Amino acid sequence: MKRLVMGAVFALIAGMGQAAPVQWTEASGGNGHYYELVSGDFTWDEANTAAQGSVFNGMQGYLATATSALENTFIFNLLNVTTPIAWLGGSDADSEGLWTWVDGPDKGTAFTFLGFPTGAFQNWAPNEPNDAGGNEDYLHIGFFGDQWNDIPGTLDYAYVVEYSADFLAPAAVPLPAGVVLLGSGLGIMALRRRRRV
Repeated sequence: MKRLVMGAVFALIAGMGQAAPVQWTEASGGNGHYYELVSGDFTWDEANTAAQGSVFNGMQGYLATATSALENTFIFNLLNVTTPIAWLGGSDADSEGLWTWVDGPDKGTAFTFLGFPTGAFQNWAPNEPNDAGGNEDYLHIGFFGDQWNDIPGTLDYAYVVEYSADFLAPAAVPLPAGVVLLGSGLGIMALRRRRRV
C-alpha cells in the first residue's frame, strides 16, 4: 500500500507540466501502447515507483520495455535535447547478469544472460552490459544513442512510462457503506458542535 501511495505522489509530481502520452499506433506498425517521457531527475527506484503509480485511460503504467527494434526506435525518438537520457524497465539487480523486464506484460522476460542474448530483443551498446564498478544494475537509453547501457540506479535521469491495454490498473476499491455513513455522521456531529460553541 505504501508503495502505491508513494507511486501516486511521484506520478503526480512528475506529471506536472508533462505532455500527454503518445500512442504507437498499429496503423504505423506499432503495438497500440502509449508512451510518456517524464522529464526530471529520478533515481531508477523513484522512476519505477512513479511509473507504477501512473494511470492513463485505465491502464497502469510501468517503465517502458523495448521488446523490438521498432519499439526501441519509437521510445528513443521520444527523447529530445533537454531530455536526452531516460530509464527503461530492465534490471539485473535480482540476479547479477540476468537482465529481465521488471514490470508490465513482459515482467520477468529475460533478454540477456551473462552478456549473451536469450532470444528476446536486446540493443546493448558495444561492450555493454559491463557492470563497471560492480553496481550497474539498471537499464537506460540515450547515452549511446538508441543503444542501451547499464548504470547504477542512484543516478538521476528522466524515464519513459509505457501503458498497455494488456496491463490494466486495478479497479478502485469502494469504501464499505458503513464507513461512508460513519464519516458523514461524524461530519454532521462536528458541524452541530461547532454551531453550539
